[in-house]
Amino acid sequence: MIALLLFRIICRKTWIAATLLCLIFGAFTGLQLSALLGPEFAVFFMIVNVATIAMMFFILLRFGLLAVVAYSIFNGLANISPFTYDTSAPYFGTGLLVTLVAFALAAYCWKISLAGRTLLQDSILDS
Repeated sequence: MIALLLFRIICRKTWIAATLLCLIFGAFTGLQLSALLGPEFAVFFMIVNVATIAMMFFILLRFGLLAVVAYSIFNGLANISPFTYDTSAPYFGTGLLVTLVAFALAAYCWKISLAGRTLLQDSILDS
């Protein structure tokens, strides 16, 4: 957030600041991963990281910090949880539980965002 603010002050346009930060952060994280896994994957990791960071900046600028935090939490849960379609696997329940918790939390947040209103307004139903 501070880096985005500083780049926004320097560049005077949000989209230029976000683009520069995507390229800088994507290059640094791509180089770090290529140092771990080998230099032949450097360009691939840079492209993937630039795309991921661009998505994060889009979510941040369009929907806010809370959406980015929720995305980060569920992305972390998805990365550490084993998901499988094989119902006989012993870890099937763990993946199913994480998925159900994510959907339940999303449904609850959606209900709260309606603020007591109905999904369909009366004016739509009368037509």
